[in-house]
Amino acid sequence: RINSQSGKGGLAYILEQQFGLHLPKALQQQFSEVVKRVSDRDHHEMQPRELYELFEKEYVDPHTPLRLINYQEAPLGTDHAEVKAKMEFHGVEVPITGEGNGLMSAFCNALEGLTGKKVEIKDYQEHALAQGSRSRAITYVELAGSKGEIYCGAGTSSNITKSSIRGVVSAVNKMLEDR
Repeated sequence: RINSQSGKGGLAYILEQQFGLHLPKALQQQFSEVVKRVSDRDHHEMQPRELYELFEKEYVDPHTPLRLINYQEAPLGTDHAEVKAKMEFHGVEVPITGEGNGLMSAFCNALEGLTGKKVEIKDYQEHALAQGSRSRAITYVELAGSKGEIYCGAGTSSNITKSSIRGVVSAVNKMLEDR
């Protein structure tokens, strides 16, 4: 059972042992605050499944106000890339393009042009959610805000690249909801 007194380590332990999630420290801290808020509001101890569902709702592949529709990567020489993506931003489909020293850099640069916010990856971690070649990957992304804020997100997919892109979109959505 999880309540507002459960620490971030306890929450992380439950998510790791029961669902195979290995949350980075910053995400553990942010998620513990979400759990405390929900537990206090509802006066309710959460079961592990509820904890997992809350984590997914808060951090995994959120679709508002920004949603990835599709993307393409094109190499530009040996150490640069261009990305073209179609996004939905506040309900409107928008094409974006960016260049960088790799796919993630190019995608972040494209999102900066769309959102007007600095999109800088501070930390990035990924792992398989299960064993075997059919496993899905989860990518945790931590963005640095312009004033030192930290925005965490997570993305999942059977494609590691897509889970990474989705993780960035998730973290940007957290940044955009922080007004």
